[in-house]
Amino acid sequence: MSVSFELSREPRMLQQYYRIREQCFRLELGVAGFDGGEDCYDGLSDVLVIRDGDRCIGGVRMLDPAKLPGHRLPFEAGDVDIRRYLSIEQEPLSQYCQWSRLAIDPKYRNKVDLLQFCNALTESAKNKGFLYSLYISEGIRTRLFMKLHKKLGFDYHILEDVEVPVENGFDQFKHLLSVARLDKQMIEITPPAIQFGQTA
Repeated sequence: MSVSFELSREPRMLQQYYRIREQCFRLELGVAGFDGGEDCYDGLSDVLVIRDGDRCIGGVRMLDPAKLPGHRLPFEAGDVDIRRYLSIEQEPLSQYCQWSRLAIDPKYRNKVDLLQFCNALTESAKNKGFLYSLYISEGIRTRLFMKLHKKLGFDYHILEDVEVPVENGFDQFKHLLSVARLDKQMIEITPPAIQFGQTA
């Protein structure tokens, strides 16, 4: 049966996704104490489920800051304000989303076409009205995302100057923030001289 991608809140699919991400984060990333069960952000998120028939074989969640406390994504702590960095107006809030907690069951990864998966990410975000998709990951996965997005025709930047707060348990990884523009226009990056908390 062919693999498909869909936004889902089906409890059975979500529970399978939570189990997969816990196993992947513990065994592959070495985050031994990672709890993959539903957390405070999952209930406020859309989850893109990777399906193989009636089985979930992976997924990733989409965070919308408009639905979150303070209208800020988890990494937007302290002086980090992605709207200023991308010259995004304060309103409307839902101009960007963050994809996080990506996990694919290793037993089925050879069935998942990553380019189709990336296309499902961008189409899902565009259909929700977002202009930008944000990602936080370590270097190898970040550069893979950049390659996939560019192959699909999207402008994609790794914002290496942005210091991303490290999540508890993930101290061993260098976190990189990256952004894709979903209308296939060029991303206009605010010069570093007037980044977070600074004045021109």
